Amino acid sequence: TSCIARVWIEAVVGEPLDPPDDFAAALKNGIYLCKLINTIKPGSVKKYNKRAIPLMEMENIRLYTAACWSLGLPTSAMFSTNDLYQARAMHEVLTNLEALARHTQTMKGWEGPAWHGPKAVRGGEESGGDGRPKWEVKLAHLEKQFVQDAPDAGECAALRGQVVKLTERLERV
Repeated sequence: TSCIARVWIEAVVGEPLDPPDDFAAALKNGIYLCKLINTIKPGSVKKYNKRAIPLMEMENIRLYTAACWSLGLPTSAMFSTNDLYQARAMHEVLTNLEALARHTQTMKGWEGPAWHGPKAVRGGEESGGDGRPKWEVKLAHLEKQFVQDAPDAGECAALRGQVVKLTERLERV
């Protein structure tokens, strides 16, 4: 779902998506996607556009999908620029993001968060200052923010419960 994708992207990139209540709008300019792929594999997108001009925003999306392709994602996991830019096939975008997240788990040296919550999450051994790995502290912070900012309706309700349980468990550690 888009809620899982949002939490995963925010955990990888290290910043909340904006606007917080519209997943498609948050990704439309391609900036978060370029940041995401560059966090996963630095230098994947050497330069992306930050200006709010439609052609530049669509170019960012194209740069992201080209980087996914070069990373080895299959054709079945790709989406067209208009699928996202016009928000006409967000399920294709979500398929891509999940495939990318799963691919990261096979990458040598990847220590970032996984797609499906606490059991699959991995991370480095560096301490976050309280004995927990930095990724765990970061994930707990992002999930607390998600619980506070996410809408109360629809598909996010089930994820909200999981996030609350994980956050409570992390706070006991």
